[in-house]
Amino acid sequence: MENFRSSDLEIAYAHTDSLGNELNANIGGDIALFSATFTLMITYACVATFAASNDCVANRMMLGFAGVIAAGLGIVASFGLVSASGMSFVSIVGNSPFLILGIGVDDMFILLSGLVTAGFSDSSEQRFGTMMRHSGVAITITSLTNIIAFGCGASSSFKSVRNFCVYTGVAVIFCYINQASFFSAWIALNEKRIEQRKHVVLCCNSAMSKTQYKQKRASKMTIFCCAGQKPSEEKDIDSFLERFPKWVLPKIVKPLAMKIIILFAFAAYLGVAIWGVINLKQGLVISDLVSKESYFYKFNKWEEDYFSEHIPIMFVVDNKVTYSSAEVQNEIQNLLNAASSSEFMTNTTISWLDAYTSSIFYNDTNEASFIVGINSFLADPIYSRFEHDIKISKDNQTIVASRFYVFTITIADSQDSGKMMTDMRKIANDEKKLSVTAFSPSFIFYEQYVQILPQTLQTLGMSLGAVFLVTLFFMPHPLLLFYILVTIVMIITGIVGFMHHWGLTLSSITMIHLIMSVGIFY
Repeated sequence: MENFRSSDLEIAYAHTDSLGNELNANIGGDIALFSATFTLMITYACVATFAASNDCVANRMMLGFAGVIAAGLGIVASFGLVSASGMSFVSIVGNSPFLILGIGVDDMFILLSGLVTAGFSDSSEQRFGTMMRHSGVAITITSLTNIIAFGCGASSSFKSVRNFCVYTGVAVIFCYINQASFFSAWIALNEKRIEQRKHVVLCCNSAMSKTQYKQKRASKMTIFCCAGQKPSEEKDIDSFLERFPKWVLPKIVKPLAMKIIILFAFAAYLGVAIWGVINLKQGLVISDLVSKESYFYKFNKWEEDYFSEHIPIMFVVDNKVTYSSAEVQNEIQNLLNAASSSEFMTNTTISWLDAYTSSIFYNDTNEASFIVGINSFLADPIYSRFEHDIKISKDNQTIVASRFYVFTITIADSQDSGKMMTDMRKIANDEKKLSVTAFSPSFIFYEQYVQILPQTLQTLGMSLGAVFLVTLFFMPHPLLLFYILVTIVMIITGIVGFMHHWGLTLSSITMIHLIMSVGIFY
């Protein structure tokens, strides 16, 4: 089909495994994106830790590199350990590295900010101890809240959510261990290097100050590449990216007029977010899972636009019953009538039993004759389409299982699709004499319409409650706790509300991001 070309026809096609194949194909693109992201994060971290004074001793750019490497090692350790334990790597787990890199770099800057609180005249051991007392607690809180949030997410009934949360939660644990050991060791070595006034890259030869180089009439390039001295105040180690917020934010926030503008802007934002929460739809849009260049994207868009009606629902009878019996035939007919009478169904049914009883091959003398007639019935080209609807035992004595079809009307609302699925399952479960299962390939996605809202509320509630208790332990001041809780609720409201404005729906994928937001923003 990929190679088919026609000047008269435009074709959209798909097969049973198309979604899985296309999701797996996306992993290759994720690897390329991850590589690019990793490179950008290293570049950003090195730039953000590059001293604005261009001091080759006070510079901390190698720490930026080490911080990103620590996060990367956490990702590799998590993927290796969890995969080795037997948990499957679902496609959505491919998003985990981007999150862990962000958390790792964030922890890196928290630790580095702790060095600023230390006295510049103190020894390297004293500065390191001050950093761990202040920033060590901070990254412990953030890591613990992330781990708890993902731990709550791992209780979800959706496998994709559960596996993502396990992989990511374990990655957070390793990332924290690496920051507290591997990266902290780099900081300790860097502090020793600064104390001994060694070069940031070469780590050898005590560097001279810019003044000393100028006295020796050294070139500008020599001064740029080699000059440096031990920092004596914060501005000696601050980068441009660190100085800019300290300079611009007070100018924005302090004036009374700007405070009023900020409050009104925030009120407007919150109002728009609440309106989005009210109108947010539930359910997964399949075409959003694959790239627009994919054949499966085209097929799903066509299906959504033109073929969303008359979805077949199968009723599978999977116990051995005597189909030649009039009682069993009536029972099956009553089952199909009950399904067709639903508000979501048409009167159209496909039943091999109806077609067989109306054919010249029908014989209900006994079950053996009934099955002999079925074999002749299926051999006829007119009725061969029913071949896959009947499963006959190898000894040709009994019908092991069979299936029948009913068809839906056009169902535009996702909530109605979910209700239709539960109605069909109820009809199948209410059947006492037959073992019946109602199924359609679309049910895989309709499951989310039924379960996603209660699952999201349950998981978010557990995450918020657990993380709140952790915060209560570390920050027992009641007013501070109130501020934190209100802020988190407003952030979650904003994320959920703007999902509607961005054209997203509440699904297992967006549920993952909501769980992430609880841990990250706490």
